Amino acid sequence: MAGLLLLATFIHGVYGQASVVAFPQAVLIDGCYWKDARYYSPSTNETQTSTIYDCQKECVGTPGCAYFGFWPSTGSCYLAAEDATFTTYLAEGGYTGPAVCPNTPSVCTEIPSPAYPALNTLKSKLAWPAHMVPSKLSCWPKDYIGKKYKACPTVTVLEDTKNGWPGKCHGLLEVEVPYKETCESSCSKQVACSVWQEVENTYPLPPRCFQTFWSSGYDCYTRNFANGSLDTTFKPMRSQRIMKGEVRVLKKLSFVDIEDLRNVFDENYFAEPKEAVKACQMACYSDLGCQWWVYSRTEGCFLEDISYKALPVPLTSEHYKPFSVKAADILEGEYIQHQCKEAGYAAISSTQKIPEYSETTTTTTTTSTTTAFAIEFSTTGIFVFHHDAVAGAGAGAAAGAALDVNKREQQVHPTELLAAGGVVVEGVDLNLIPVDLRTKLSERLALIISASTGLSKYDVLDLNNEAGKVSIQSWQPGWTVVRRLQTTHPAIKAVYKLMNPDGKETFTSVQNELLDQSFNSEVQNTCAMMLANTAAIPDARSLTATGTLREPEPNDLLPAGAEKVRSHGGNMQLWLWVLGAVLVAMILGIIYWLFAGNAARNQQVSFSRKSENKQVQFQKFSQDDDEAPMLAKKQGVASPKRGSIPEAEARALQEASRLSQEVALPYMPQDNMSGGMSGSYGGYTSGGYRAAPPLYR
Repeated sequence: MAGLLLLATFIHGVYGQASVVAFPQAVLIDGCYWKDARYYSPSTNETQTSTIYDCQKECVGTPGCAYFGFWPSTGSCYLAAEDATFTTYLAEGGYTGPAVCPNTPSVCTEIPSPAYPALNTLKSKLAWPAHMVPSKLSCWPKDYIGKKYKACPTVTVLEDTKNGWPGKCHGLLEVEVPYKETCESSCSKQVACSVWQEVENTYPLPPRCFQTFWSSGYDCYTRNFANGSLDTTFKPMRSQRIMKGEVRVLKKLSFVDIEDLRNVFDENYFAEPKEAVKACQMACYSDLGCQWWVYSRTEGCFLEDISYKALPVPLTSEHYKPFSVKAADILEGEYIQHQCKEAGYAAISSTQKIPEYSETTTTTTTTSTTTAFAIEFSTTGIFVFHHDAVAGAGAGAAAGAALDVNKREQQVHPTELLAAGGVVVEGVDLNLIPVDLRTKLSERLALIISASTGLSKYDVLDLNNEAGKVSIQSWQPGWTVVRRLQTTHPAIKAVYKLMNPDGKETFTSVQNELLDQSFNSEVQNTCAMMLANTAAIPDARSLTATGTLREPEPNDLLPAGAEKVRSHGGNMQLWLWVLGAVLVAMILGIIYWLFAGNAARNQQVSFSRKSENKQVQFQKFSQDDDEAPMLAKKQGVASPKRGSIPEAEARALQEASRLSQEVALPYMPQDNMSGGMSGSYGGYTSGGYRAAPPLYR
């Protein structure tokens, strides 16, 4: 099972390194039941029980039932037929097992049929009696609390430098030997160690200790320098290859090539092929991570070394190639399983108690009331309320889930909308699906989306904003989410929205899960299983599922066909807009008034400047006139009006003429016609004569 090959998180006690062997995801309980696993079959039936043992009894009493699954959180009991296969996908919190428990755990006794490895994962599982491929070290003693493998008391020395074995292996790590231990004794107690070496150190220091870590080592018969030349000087003080427990051969191999195995020694060292085959076999037997080995007469020994590359479980024809060019040179090989019989079969199982279904911690409502929503727009966001938080959740909905719905009665901001998506399942005719089955399919697909993304089931909404459902519609091109998904065959689309109130998930994370082929396969298999007894799918094998996802848009929170409902918050927004418009109008009016007043002042300034010019001319005529200041004051020359300027000039000329007649003036030549001032005296000119200053006696 590929899911069991995830990297383990426990720490190796001596080396302080994380193990490269994954601790099983599924936990075996009492040698029969598996936790966090399930048996999947298209013909699965569902019922309700209180305990796993009652569920198992239901399976025994149901014709055709071979496996069962029990979910303590809901009391759901699933009965599967003989075609069901074991899986850990979407099985967290579930328990499963066979209709009849075996006397010895099946993972320690079953042998696959010759069909294994098969073309694909499903066929490879079906090649085993329990339709489950044992994981690596599935029959090895385990500490389920500490999440690590236990050491086996049985230790066998396979090769020793005392018996002529060179022991020059590469790929070992130098370790610090614990107090009161030796390199040999510490290796015997460590699950990951299969080869140890003692190398001479500077006197008086103790010898240096080297050990393998989930590896059998390589090139143990010769040692070369970095440039490839032979190193004839290196020789360990002492070295051994050891085997922990026993080995069970699951399949003999010959004339088959297996990819991603490691070449641990070539074909040149041994003179006899039998000796080379034996050495290759012992190398794999000593390493608990090795399950596959083959010997090629042209290239030497190849075996699985998980520190180099771990093979997938189950193996398929992607790696198993009996008809390749290299396969003709494979003389022998094996597929093996490591066991520790001295520890007993009980050591591979957990003794934890399987919980029972309790109505006090769950809700058992079976009504199909639609979850009501009210959407209200305000200045702070969009509020979404569930008026009936639990109704419609279906039988066995957990109380925690109900609380998850109730929190929807709080404010929901548009930023909580994470994504909008859809899955198109080709080969399904919506018109032939019964109405009640559509509802069940909608809830089941919402559960799959929830399990795949890590979101709550009630964070999955359909187009009408009903929690825990998706919208099942007949597929036709045009909807924005799945527009790129085209088909000419009958198809359905499952459309949904994803909420993210806690902000734990990101669009990228849910996109990676919901666009993954495993998710599409699960949707496809679910449709095939639930619609198997209807006319909606002519051929379940022809179903294909394709998903798509996009980032949310503001209107996605509106139910299908709904209009925005304005509340007090909406009226407040309207009044704010009106007030803003009034303020803008007032500002524009003030700006207009300021510009208009400024233009009027500019015109007045131009008239004043003309008056000032006239005033200067008037003063030139009246500098020697005793009455000029008074006249200027009377006429307002400081700021004369536009029409009074010619009148002032006329009166000034008349007054100058009168004064010149009253005074007897001698004839004087007209030598200066400027009418200006000469020295400290001056006079007004009239008729070409110049007025002289008065005579003083």
